[in-house]
This record gives sequence, structure tokens and C-alpha cells, in this order.
Amino acid sequence: MKKTHISDRSTEELIGEIDRLQSQIADAQRTEYLFTYYYDNIPAFVYVKDTKSNYLFINRKCEELFNVTRKELVDRKYTDYDFFDTEMANQLRENDRLVMETGEFIEIEEIGIPEGKENLDLKAGHRTYLALKFPLKGSDGRPIGVFVFSHDISRQKRLENKLRTTNAELSKALAEIKTLKGIIPICSHCKKIRNDEGFWEQVEVYVRQHTGVAFSHGVCPKCLDEHY
Repeated sequence: MKKTHISDRSTEELIGEIDRLQSQIADAQRTEYLFTYYYDNIPAFVYVKDTKSNYLFINRKCEELFNVTRKELVDRKYTDYDFFDTEMANQLRENDRLVMETGEFIEIEEIGIPEGKENLDLKAGHRTYLALKFPLKGSDGRPIGVFVFSHDISRQKRLENKLRTTNAELSKALAEIKTLKGIIPICSHCKKIRNDEGFWEQVEVYVRQHTGVAFSHGVCPKCLDEHY
């Protein structure tokens, strides 16, 4: 009885194809490892979402922030509403929609607090993230999701606000400072000063009006001897 062969390829050809497949698998695993290693070790929150805002990938910083692992991410669908308050989740989804509709990269500040992470705020108001969002497209050019790098810039924003407040206070203080410039006409005998209206007034009155300086009166030792 003649045996039926599934394939006419030789054993060597089959072994060669298996080797190539194993090499491709190893390359894919190596690529995945390098991809994960890179994004797990950069100082940013990195994540990928699909068109329905389901998280497909998160790096280690996101795992720590969201208190969820990548494995848990695969086991169930997580959206922004699982990690953020409703206001910020709506904001994030609107920004994602904008990226996918326009097909263009955007850089935008996103403000909010992750759910259950209010203690991170340290009495400084909502946290601020600078997000760089890129559209992900399929082979047909249609959007399939967004790729996001997000940096927590809350400390920087607090410093900027503090600097603005300090500058405003300094400008206000400088505006209130009055200075005396030029030649001041003063009587060589009574020491009164002629003001801008041509009237003569006491030195302390003139100085107070032009500088805001207040005087306290006393008697020097010489005058004390001469007049008392």
C-alpha cells in the first residue's frame, strides 16, 4: 500500500522552516522585552488606549499610579473612569477623541487626581499632567487608538504660581514706593521746602507726602541744652 504524504517538502526544509519560525518568535519576544523595558524605565506615564478608551498597555509608572498590573489590564477592560474622577475622565476622553479625529499629535495639560490618590496632592490643588498624544492608525489609515506620554508637572506648576504671586507682590510694592529726585528748593534759614504749588512746608511734611515716610519727633542733646 502506497503511503500518502502531507507535503512533498523534505525533512530538511521542514526543519529549516521551524528554525525560521523559532527565530521570528525569539525576535518578537526580544522586541517586546526591549519595548517594555524602555517604557518601564523612562520618567513618564506611558499608555495606549483603543478608540473606546480601553487601556491596552501601561508602563510601570502607570501600574504604580493606577494600582493595577498589565496582567490585570488584559483580564478585564479598564477605562479612564476606573482611574480618574468623572471630570478628568471626560477631559481625557475628549482629548483622545480630538487626536483620533484630526490624526494629529497634540501637547496638552490635563488636570485632575487619580481615584483613591488624593493623598498625593499634598494640599496643593489638583495634579497637572503634560500629555503628548499621538494617533495610532491601522493598515487602512483609520484611527485605532492613541499612544500617550504623560509627565506629572504639578511641582513645576506650583512653583510657577508661587513665582507669579511673588512677582505680583513685588510689582505692587514697587508701585507704592515714592522717590525724591532732582533739586529740592529749601530755605537756608527755617529749612522749609517749597512744594510744587509754590507753598513752603515743613521738611517732614514734604518728605512724608513724597515718600510715605513717617517721622517721630524727639530732641537732640544740643537742642536740649539750648532750649530747655
